[in-house]
Amino acid sequence: YSGYSLNIKSETDPTLVCDTSSGCALSDSFGDYIPVGGKGSPDYDWILGENESLFGFTPKGDHILSKYKYDSANSVCGSGLSSLVGEYCWDGFSTSYSNIAYSSNPNHPNGTVTRINFRSQVGTEKIQPSGDYEAGIIVTATANQ
Repeated sequence: YSGYSLNIKSETDPTLVCDTSSGCALSDSFGDYIPVGGKGSPDYDWILGENESLFGFTPKGDHILSKYKYDSANSVCGSGLSSLVGEYCWDGFSTSYSNIAYSSNPNHPNGTVTRINFRSQVGTEKIQPSGDYEAGIIVTATANQ
């Protein structure tokens, strides 16, 4: 084996849903973030309408896909260096796996750090019922063959 692929997906659609034992209803969820170019084409900035509540992610690390790397001088995703910091290049979840990191080289025995930043936000005009919200997210690393 040589290298690995790191993939992420949601157990539900939408991803961030109410825990109904906390007082909110199952229909009280956060919408999955959808970038302007569609899921898989990250937005440099997080975009939230005033009547929306959204949940999304951005991965950080040395092996993240180039579409999640950014150049803050030009405010674009798909360029620049990888980084473990920064609040840029936001994407949305799907119930199908999406590749977020890849390496053609092995990283055994020390591994490689990949961080996933999550964001949930409620717009200024949105009334989001109070309660506890939860997300089932599956991250899977697979050895390349």
